[in-house]
Amino acid sequence: NSIFTQLHQIETWLFKNFKKRIISPKFNFTLSYIQGLNHNLSVQELASLQNFSTRQIQRIFQQHIGLSPKSYHRIFRTKKAKHLLKNSPQYSCTEIAYLLDYSDQSHFIHDFKLCAKLTPQQYRDLCIKKS
Repeated sequence: NSIFTQLHQIETWLFKNFKKRIISPKFNFTLSYIQGLNHNLSVQELASLQNFSTRQIQRIFQQHIGLSPKSYHRIFRTKKAKHLLKNSPQYSCTEIAYLLDYSDQSHFIHDFKLCAKLTPQQYRDLCIKKS
């Protein structure tokens, strides 16, 4: 199995299980808000947006999607990075890190490797090979 197949299987499973759950409009707003962000947002800031305590927002995320808010945001930013790496060859990895508001390239590489098990450049190289 290629890394692409594995990632697709994981995304399919997450999407299927995510859709089965009933999501409150307030939580749906929180997810949409995170998806619209390019910068880091602390759990405290996210909780205060919804008038939750930090512990409440962590518990709600765990109940609804099985992840912490930080993990969800990391995965979502990695998904954006994958799209840019694959479809925007005019941007270097450093520029993509900047577009996604990482403080530096090493943090971008670290987060990307946690989610994709490859460096951003390795992912880009695989995309080029496949096309």
